[in-house]
Amino acid sequence: MIADAIGDAVVAVDADGTITYANPAATRMFDAAVGKQLRELVGDGPWLARELAARAEALAVLRGVPRVIADTITPLDGGGAVIAIRDVTEHAIANRRAAMAEQLAKFGVAHAAIAHQVNNPLAVILVHAEMLHDELQRVAQLLPSEAARIRSAATSHAELEKAAQSIRAMMVDLRAFSQPATGEGEAAAKRAVEYAVRATSAQVRERARIFAHVELVEPIAIDDASLAQILVQLIANAAEAIEPGGADRNEIHVDVRREGGRALVEIRDSGRGIDAMPDGPVLRASPLGVHVGVGLVVCAELAGSVGGTLELGRGPGGTGAIARVALPLARAVVAKSRVLVVDPDAAYVRSVRRVLRDHDVATTASADEALRELAKDARFDVVLVDVSADLAGAALFRRIAADYPALVPRVVFVSADDGAPGVADFLATAANRVLEKPTDAAELRALVT
Repeated sequence: MIADAIGDAVVAVDADGTITYANPAATRMFDAAVGKQLRELVGDGPWLARELAARAEALAVLRGVPRVIADTITPLDGGGAVIAIRDVTEHAIANRRAAMAEQLAKFGVAHAAIAHQVNNPLAVILVHAEMLHDELQRVAQLLPSEAARIRSAATSHAELEKAAQSIRAMMVDLRAFSQPATGEGEAAAKRAVEYAVRATSAQVRERARIFAHVELVEPIAIDDASLAQILVQLIANAAEAIEPGGADRNEIHVDVRREGGRALVEIRDSGRGIDAMPDGPVLRASPLGVHVGVGLVVCAELAGSVGGTLELGRGPGGTGAIARVALPLARAVVAKSRVLVVDPDAAYVRSVRRVLRDHDVATTASADEALRELAKDARFDVVLVDVSADLAGAALFRRIAADYPALVPRVVFVSADDGAPGVADFLATAANRVLEKPTDAAELRALVT
């Protein structure tokens, strides 16, 4: 049967939703079998629609895990239906991330353009307001009988100037955060916090009072725009956990300080609370299909891109939630390390290059290439050697030990097969450090520092 050979899950159900046919892909995807109820396997959905329906996105629960699926339902004359299901979760998440990245890029360009267009007329307002203020003071001297009234009117100048300066500060923020730039110490952190508080004020205003405190003099190793984006997302997330109308009873605290040699960005709220960081994007049904919540995951990725972390949990006493973003401090001078990577996996090598972009990285795909590189210049600070089932990495290590003994303690083994018999035996005999694939970016950076 053709349906048995295709990769999409295909099931047939009767009018009661009982499965009468399931192809192998359906069995693998959600344990489908003849006689089982489809709703018990995939959750409630439009599985028994009476008309032909092709849905780009629907939410199903496959083996207990929410997934985004694309399904095609073909009704049968007897009241049942044939349903083809494809798991498109990763595709949906990738599309959402790409859309967010595009929106952020457009947002940055728009910020810069708006700031430029607003600053010119704002300067005119400030100048002419000052001129009017001076003229009113002069007229008050010329008309003593109207002096009190004129001076009373002139006091509005202070309010006008205050409002204009507030707009000017906002425009400075818009221009500052429209392009990546690493700020300097406490001033940059304060500016990012102030921007995030203003940017989320509409969401926070009816829900909680917000308090911010920055006590950090060292610069953080993340660009200002990314730090501001993390803060905006986490403050907005805190506000969403609080019902509107409780601003006098709820609080959101934003603190930036140094802790344990790192910068700690902490957001606490008195909202519904959260147990832990989700494993991935939050999937839930919405009137428009499936909501793919990737905001917190994007925050974690932004922090992780510089070797930082994001942790979520319940606040003190089990009330509210607390988000902690730990970020490395920027070093005034980055000491470059020379790194030799010996690995046949081109994709992995590219990822190592990205992670260690601040260092001098040489890459080779084989032991022979590595030996030729070492013959030219063996002064490497770290040598990353892939060890796989063919044990070519083990043979290279023996050559390094014989020809370049000073490099031996600088060799670090990288393996995705450390459980294989030959590989496990070799790694057990070597005293060198071993990294597992996939390699953690923060661990890799720490290794060459």
